[in-house]
Amino acid sequence: IDKYACTAIVGCVQLVATGISISLVDMAGRRPLLMISGLVMTLSMGSLALFLNFASSIPESWGWLPLVSIIGSFIGYSVGYATIPFASWERCFQLGQGVSLVLSLPHST
Repeated sequence: IDKYACTAIVGCVQLVATGISISLVDMAGRRPLLMISGLVMTLSMGSLALFLNFASSIPESWGWLPLVSIIGSFIGYSVGYATIPFASWERCFQLGQGVSLVLSLPHST
């Protein structure tokens, strides 16, 4: 898979996951999203570590697995750890929702 296409795919997925996360925080709550985020990141990074550890014995047809693992890790990060702390600034500092959204976007990429 072309490295530039992979970069574009990961960036688009991260942008969409960040947008979904901002809307999910109020519906699902911070704690469940942070727990799910940590679990998804752990599983995806674990699968990437296994792939890289056994890369010499894995067939070429499994070459898509690192990309899927990285995308999964970015989704997990974007859904919880990237946006929830910054979306919570509104509650801590009495900022408007627009200000919290603007402050969280640069840190989610």
